[in-house]
Amino acid sequence: MADRITLFISRKSAEHAGQTRVLNLRRQRVVADFKVIPATLKDDDTGHIERGFRVALLNTAGHPVGSL
Repeated sequence: MADRITLFISRKSAEHAGQTRVLNLRRQRVVADFKVIPATLKDDDTGHIERGFRVALLNTAGHPVGSL
């Protein structure tokens, strides 16, 4: 089974989730940022395709270190 990510329906909801997570990290004195990325997920068993947005968490150098 592949890694799980959350696929947000709208860009606005993905941005809200990213901002909320980054604010929580900054309270812990961790400097982080996020990036909203258009994404497509396909279920190999059924062939069902979902389109939406995912949120990638970035470190201070701008490299992805995780996703929501």
